[in-house]
Amino acid sequence: MEGVLYVSHGTRIKEGKQEAVQFLKSVQAHMQVPLQEICFLEILSPSIEEGVDKLVKQGAHKISVIPVLLLCATHAYRDIPLTIQAMQIKYPEVSFCYGRPLGVQQRIVNVLEERILDKVASLNEPHTILLVGRGSYMPETKKDIKEIAEKLSANVSADIEICFLAAVHPSFEEALEMVRNRGGLTIILPYLWFDGWLFRYMQEKVEEANRGDMKVVLCFPLGNHPIMRLALLERVEEARSHLFLISAELERRKSGSHG
Repeated sequence: MEGVLYVSHGTRIKEGKQEAVQFLKSVQAHMQVPLQEICFLEILSPSIEEGVDKLVKQGAHKISVIPVLLLCATHAYRDIPLTIQAMQIKYPEVSFCYGRPLGVQQRIVNVLEERILDKVASLNEPHTILLVGRGSYMPETKKDIKEIAEKLSANVSADIEICFLAAVHPSFEEALEMVRNRGGLTIILPYLWFDGWLFRYMQEKVEEANRGDMKVVLCFPLGNHPIMRLALLERVEEARSHLFLISAELERRKSGSHG
């Protein structure tokens, strides 16, 4: 039998877990696959290993592992492939397929525009838009966020500043300080999929800024938008149709040939 394992990030925020699980259950409902499980990279259980174990115990002989991630970074390039490689050794009779994160897509940029308009009725008044990425030590992450900002700038006919929550400069805190004296409205646009600790941290910083001399709004994460569901469904079908040798795929991604 065939199985699909959805690998979400994991969060300590109860609402964030519920949001991710509900979203993935809506994806599962659209898939004609007999065995489907949800697992997490960190903090929450089941882990990837536990998810694979459960699928194998239910009779899975082919497992598509789907990273529920927006962009390619360390989790996608290293952590998940290494874990799958270990599970391939544990279960040599099982074939593993490895999916891709969503990557940069115009339709997701369009969702970002919707998230802005959820909070701001018009972009006619003076404003600054801060696109906030999670951040990674891998250079691809900053490159991808820059590309997303360029696409969004074309959508909304406005300049987009970028910043990051970890690992990369400018940091979110640095960017807030940078735009403090510009005046007008500052629109914070998180490039995050679900609620979680990082989003709650941004909420705290926005509340703090609004108590001072700034006017700031924080947009919602991408969340359970139908386009996000469609994009992930396409990644699942893509993975199901391509059987990768995990060890070879790991070497390919480590070498920088990312396809």
